[in-house]
Order: sequence, then C-alpha cells, then structure tokens
Amino acid sequence: MEQFLPSDLAVFTHSNPDIRIDLHQCSSRDVAHAVFHREAELGICGPCEEVAPLQSRPYRTERLVLVMPESHQLARLKKLSYVQSLDFEQIAMRGSSTVQATLDRVARQQRRRLRQRIEVDSLSAMCRMIECGMGIGVMPLGAFQALGERRLHAAELTDPWALRALNLYALDFKALPAPAQRFVERLTAVERGGE
Repeated sequence: MEQFLPSDLAVFTHSNPDIRIDLHQCSSRDVAHAVFHREAELGICGPCEEVAPLQSRPYRTERLVLVMPESHQLARLKKLSYVQSLDFEQIAMRGSSTVQATLDRVARQQRRRLRQRIEVDSLSAMCRMIECGMGIGVMPLGAFQALGERRLHAAELTDPWALRALNLYALDFKALPAPAQRFVERLTAVERGGE
C-alpha cells in the first residue's frame, strides 16, 4: 500500500483541503478489528478472515516479489516460486501480517521451516537488512521500486497468492460521513481507471 496510497492521498487532500485524515499502518487483522469495532471508519488491506463481516470495495492489486542482493544466487532469476527461496535466510515483517502468515503456511505445506533471521517493522528496514546481506524478503513490487530498486534485485513470485487484492473496508459504506464517502469515491475511481 505504501506504493499507492501516498499519491492517492495527495490528490484527494489537494482537492479537499478541509478534510483531516488520521492514518495508521498496521496488519490486515488489526485494520479489520479497528473498522469492526468502530475505531476507524475505513480500512485498506488484503483479504483475511477478520474482514468477513465488513463491506468491501476494490482498491488496487499488488504483485509480491522476492527481494535479494544483486549478488545472491537467486538473483539470476526474473521469476520464481516462493518454495525456491526456503533454503535461504529470510527477513520477515513483524506482527503477523497476512503476507507473513502466507509464507509460514507455504513453508509448513512443504514440511519446511522458514529460516527467519530477523523481523523488522517496515519495508524500508527490510530493504536495508537485505542490502546488508542479512537475508532475502518478500514485499510488493511497487514498494520495492520505491525503496530498493537501485541496490537490490527483485524476482516476481509466480505463486497464485503473490497477486494480492487490496480492498477498502467499512461497516457500511452508505452510513459513512460525507468526507469519508468522497474519499472512498476517489479511491475506487482510481481502481476503475478514473481520475
């Protein structure tokens, strides 16, 4: 989401200067919890079990990539299955993200254990750890392009789960305050190809 939301927010706030947005970044589960318990009017995240009682609208789609130093032995590949990375030390995102849960599940299905070397709180920290040779990691392609493209290599993950839908979630879109409804309209117009 780091690759999409800032520019979408900028366009929206420039055309709506009186609207204040309180933005927090957290796991998909925490986003769903906050919306369900009315701690947030809207949430943006990938699908997870916790969003089931919420209404959703499509926002964006992101492709996950495996990021590694240019010198890594997998760096010769442009595409690969995540299973091919299980022999290598990995940098993980802290706090049970849905991506991290998926990686754990894939390893268990292969009767393998993730060689998780370190957990980090941000994708920029993940890039820095990878750059320093601490391991490899999975992140959205857009985030890689914004954070690590000049120093690192990314191989597209070919696994079906590596193409992720990001959705807007609310308890009831029709009951949102007018400013939040305008924000939803802006973000869903982007998904439909409008401006």
